[in-house]
Amino acid sequence: MERNVATVIEKRNFSRVDFKKEVEIHVSGRKYSGFIENLSLKGAYIKTPHKLQAGDQVEIVIHLAGDDDFDIYLQGKTVRLTEDGAGILFEKLDLGSFSHLRNIIAYNYGDDDAVMEEFFNYHKGES
Repeated sequence: MERNVATVIEKRNFSRVDFKKEVEIHVSGRKYSGFIENLSLKGAYIKTPHKLQAGDQVEIVIHLAGDDDFDIYLQGKTVRLTEDGAGILFEKLDLGSFSHLRNIIAYNYGDDDAVMEEFFNYHKGES
């Protein structure tokens, strides 16, 4: 992973980092390409030429390396639309994908403890 492609851009309920990576977007049985612009433990902004609709249920695949063991699989829905992309709220991910996602965000944010605290606070209802 290249550290120079990611910077912290905003503090919301979850630390959001600028992370540039090509992704697959699966919607209604079709596969489209897109490009992550930023990422958090709970969502991402993805640029894509395909016009997503509000509330679309999507599956996102982030290929981190040439090995499928490093892929991140996320299920979510579109919650914000722009002219060239969509904000995706993650609703489901497996433990391995969560671990890879957490590592990406903690590494690029620079504070593993803060990222985990945000996650635990969210699940305790404090966020």
